[in-house]
Amino acid sequence: MKNIFEFLPDFKSEVTSNKISDDLKIYRDQYGIPHIDAKNEYDAFFGQGFATAQDRMWHMESDRKKAYGKLSEILGESGLDSDKFMGCLNILSNVKDDFSKLENNAKNMYIAYADGVNEYIDNCNVLPIEFELINKSIEKWEPWDCLAVFKSRHIMMGVFEGKLWRSSLMKKFKISDLKNIFKGYEKNALIIVPPEKLYDGDDIDPTEYFDKKLDYINYLSEIDIGSNSWVVGGEFTDTGKPLMAGDPHRGLDTPSVYYQNHIKCDTFDVIGLSFPGCPGFPHFGHNEKVAWCVTHAGSDYQDLFVEKIRNSPEGLDYLSDNIWKRAEKKSYKLEVLNGESKYIDSYETANGYIIGLNEDKTFGISFKYSATVIPNTGFNVIRNMLDAKNSNEIEDSMDGWVDPCNNFLFSDTNGDYGYLNRGKVPLRNTLNAWVPVPGWDNDYKWKGFVPFEKLPRIFNPENGFIVTANNKIANVDYPFYLSLDSAPEYRAKIITERIKKHLKEGKINSQIMISIHSEITSIPAKVITQLLSGDQLYDSKYSNLFKNFIEWDCKMERDSIFPTIYSELRYILNKKVISYLLDEKSAENMLHAGGRGAPGHLRTLSSRIISEISKNILDYLPPQYSTWNDMLKEIFIESVEKLTEKYGSDNNAWKWDNVHRTNPKHLLSNSYPEFAKDLNPPRFAMNGDGDTPHNASASNVEKFDIVAASVARYFFDVSNWDNSKWIVPLGSSGHPGSVNYYDQGLLWKDDKVIDMQFSWNIIKMEYESQKIKLVI
Repeated sequence: MKNIFEFLPDFKSEVTSNKISDDLKIYRDQYGIPHIDAKNEYDAFFGQGFATAQDRMWHMESDRKKAYGKLSEILGESGLDSDKFMGCLNILSNVKDDFSKLENNAKNMYIAYADGVNEYIDNCNVLPIEFELINKSIEKWEPWDCLAVFKSRHIMMGVFEGKLWRSSLMKKFKISDLKNIFKGYEKNALIIVPPEKLYDGDDIDPTEYFDKKLDYINYLSEIDIGSNSWVVGGEFTDTGKPLMAGDPHRGLDTPSVYYQNHIKCDTFDVIGLSFPGCPGFPHFGHNEKVAWCVTHAGSDYQDLFVEKIRNSPEGLDYLSDNIWKRAEKKSYKLEVLNGESKYIDSYETANGYIIGLNEDKTFGISFKYSATVIPNTGFNVIRNMLDAKNSNEIEDSMDGWVDPCNNFLFSDTNGDYGYLNRGKVPLRNTLNAWVPVPGWDNDYKWKGFVPFEKLPRIFNPENGFIVTANNKIANVDYPFYLSLDSAPEYRAKIITERIKKHLKEGKINSQIMISIHSEITSIPAKVITQLLSGDQLYDSKYSNLFKNFIEWDCKMERDSIFPTIYSELRYILNKKVISYLLDEKSAENMLHAGGRGAPGHLRTLSSRIISEISKNILDYLPPQYSTWNDMLKEIFIESVEKLTEKYGSDNNAWKWDNVHRTNPKHLLSNSYPEFAKDLNPPRFAMNGDGDTPHNASASNVEKFDIVAASVARYFFDVSNWDNSKWIVPLGSSGHPGSVNYYDQGLLWKDDKVIDMQFSWNIIKMEYESQKIKLVI
């Protein structure tokens, strides 16, 4: 096989095309970030597609295969689990339908982008190395493929897994045993709307939802089935205009999930982060007048329905309105790489696509999802938001946004700024929020969506700033149901306190905004160390270590051993409490589960344990202990012994930077281990954990590998766009042999940022360019 460097794209030679209407140029900075200068809209999106294909063709292809349930075609049998789920959803038909109903300007955007991708595919001298490894080529990029890759990136961000997990507990435990597991968002914790207000709601009592005759739940056992942003108003900044910053938290993909780029034409000039394979800047970016960013809202827009199924020679029937109806069936052949071909079937009911059946096919679960049940007009929004001239316009442009539901922040050069909880949240029975519901019962059907004008929003608040960190959105008096679960207030509270502290000292500046990204103080660690502050470990060889632990400043720093001790202590604490509330096996499952079901509940329950400790409430305290202090001192000793067993008696080996590292894995590195060294980027040690604004969530399975972190950091200065900054965990290129494959990661790990260059006079003077020339 060729040398890995021979698979890199050509960024210098002139390219000719008969699809564009005028010449265009792609300028690249030292990090390989493309800036596309075109004279008209079609050519701008064409250039965006061309440049993205240059950098991320394999990334785009793997996302497309995943969306259509064909990941096994490039990964082999390791992709089958994904294909069995995604294949059930018939995404191809869905996005073709979405595309056919788009407004013309949006439709033209996706066509132009796909044309740019295909121009590169048709003219490149060599495909990325991954295609050589699997001995495959790439098919034409269709406009609706853009919709598919965007949709596949967000299906698993919903809450349906939590409903399955809750139903599994209902089958196993008494309702009385579950009462303390699901208490909801904590009273007096920060909400988003209005800013700085505290939640007034009491603890949730799930009994009224669980204590129903849900006999149909018994059939489920046989069926297989984070982010920060903040904006400060110009009255409180040194520029006199709003300053905005944040970072999305996702799993650490290889290459990075987001792609930095910049496109300009006669109607807009926009820079930001895109999803490779999809045009525009749906989540993070700015044009000449307005900046925008998001965090995940955690809204509930996915439901599960239990279906009564009847087998017939023609397929499957399901019961609806006391009538047996035929489930629409579609099938496709899956050519598994280096394996046997398989057929994947898709069955659609009135409630959605069936994602699982029991053994004799008498019951199933269908999946209803806002982005597949109605025409996804959010794909119009991706185009229309680029034209916004002020905050009001960009807020109004979100009327058609469907999925994912986001906390959407925006600010403009006029000095206005605001917040909108954008997206479509269905109106339905409250039981839908908790568990799968009977598909044959009309009481659980969707009855429209929360009206756009009723969605939570903020505009130029009196307090002077807005913070979102996946915490509770609205207070108890908000009339519509949005979600059951939210992230604890920890990150929102620390960011809010940092902003208020600096406001007391004077104006907020760019350095302060960017420094908040680096905040690594752990609130839960403070609760534990403060409770233990008056205690000692008598007659113990760990007494000095214990003394130093409770005097620790609770900063999750790389060069300290105490974040490691604390993290092990927190793990054991969670395990003991959950074992007491449920049983040891359930605790193990909850602590080690993947997805968003059990882990989401673990996050909420874990924060509740800390709250109970801080208030000295004993509901969660196992009966063998008389106080939390006694339990925590015992767990401290157990934690130290566990760390000694694993890392040795030299405490230096316990330092957070030795155990808390990223572990980026290329999709093909396990299949082709001889190339793993080239395919996998290096591991980076990180500050922080999942509770700190500097997010670096650790795994419970491969302790303490980082499984999720800030997949981008950004800062927008609307008074001077050239003062804006950004960074991603790896690099702009998806080519393992490129110097830009992980060059930004070397800065990202140390909380550094690079320029988000916007002014074209500097771009044209300092950056190398490649011309795409019109030929007739």
